[in-house]
Amino acid sequence: PLIRAKVLQQTSNLRKGMSPMAIWRDIIAEEGVGGLYRGVLAMSYKTVLWNALMMMCKNSVGPKRTLTPPASPANRPLPIPSMGRDAFSDPLAAGEKLDEILEYIRGDSQDPINHRVGVLEHRLGQVSKEIQEIKGLLQHLVANSPSNGGCPTS
Repeated sequence: PLIRAKVLQQTSNLRKGMSPMAIWRDIIAEEGVGGLYRGVLAMSYKTVLWNALMMMCKNSVGPKRTLTPPASPANRPLPIPSMGRDAFSDPLAAGEKLDEILEYIRGDSQDPINHRVGVLEHRLGQVSKEIQEIKGLLQHLVANSPSNGGCPTS
């Protein structure tokens, strides 16, 4: 209906200054409601023919494409499907993380930041002890090395 009103507005001297609503009222009064859709079939034919012509030109001018994809290599091993990954690579961290998740679900932890700080302080203490052990072992190794003559250093 809008295209019909536009065409009538552009081609008819009587309807040049009329609004689309006024044109629609005139069409309904003269031809009935079916008059609003007059010419739809002709426009459909025109559109289908034009698009078919354009596709034909595109296919004839454009590059040639193969109809089927190339064959797959015969001896290529099939890829192993990867459905996921390991949730945690460190078993100790996995246990701590699961405990933290369970605490959160149960609502046991009132302050998760303080809990994390406590865990980090505990780990830092363990690392400090391990560093002290390594220091002692290195001192023992240096004291007993042949280049030192077996004399302890202070």
